[in-house]
Amino acid sequence: MTAVTPDSESSPGASTKPPAATEADPHNPLHNAFWRRDRQVIDADLKDVCAQPLTFYPGFVFTGDLESVKTPGAWFITKHATVMEVSRNPQIYSSSSGITINDFPPEFNEYFNSIIAMDDPRH
Repeated sequence: MTAVTPDSESSPGASTKPPAATEADPHNPLHNAFWRRDRQVIDADLKDVCAQPLTFYPGFVFTGDLESVKTPGAWFITKHATVMEVSRNPQIYSSSSGITINDFPPEFNEYFNSIIAMDDPRH
């Protein structure tokens, strides 16, 4: 989900964006390092994730052999009321640029997206 950064006053339970993450941040569920830890540690961190109704996890710069790529980050929405709020405000929150963590070109998203990635009124 792509989102215009909501103000904490306008979005229920919105947290402040954390500082930029490094590639190996073990507390960011977007990173492979998060999932390579002991299961009990992962479970404890997921409880913390679920305790917040709306949290932004920053992307990171992945440096490969040929190029560096900055990932966009993602919002994690864990409470029903917050999901409903986000779903009703496509002018603030948008899924139209894709719903996966991978960064695909707009043409790919236009062709392969499902109804879950469409905003009102296309949805």
